[in-house]
Amino acid sequence: VSASGEAWACAHRAPVVTCTYIDPMIKGLSASFTVVTTVAQSATGQIRNIAVATGGSPSSGTSTGSAYLLLPTGSGTAKTGAAVAALLLAALAMLAAGAGLVRASRRKPNP
Repeated sequence: VSASGEAWACAHRAPVVTCTYIDPMIKGLSASFTVVTTVAQSATGQIRNIAVATGGSPSSGTSTGSAYLLLPTGSGTAKTGAAVAALLLAALAMLAAGAGLVRASRRKPNP
């Protein structure tokens, strides 16, 4: 397992990969990282991918959101096409949720 991205500090301690954005997050900015893993050919059942996004600051509070995706394992062959599209859509949804959390945590209450 490996994870990396520009301005991200990533670490792996099985079975968890943790990535922390080390630069200040500017309003409207997007940031992404990549996690690479290998699934054994003998794997059966489902693979559960979970993403958790936390954002905020001590002055505005912290917001947390999460999403997960269940993927069926194949019969030893890689699945392409629709599975890739589903992963892409799930990744985009997780990024949008994370961006929304950051935006919501930076809103200041009206007096």
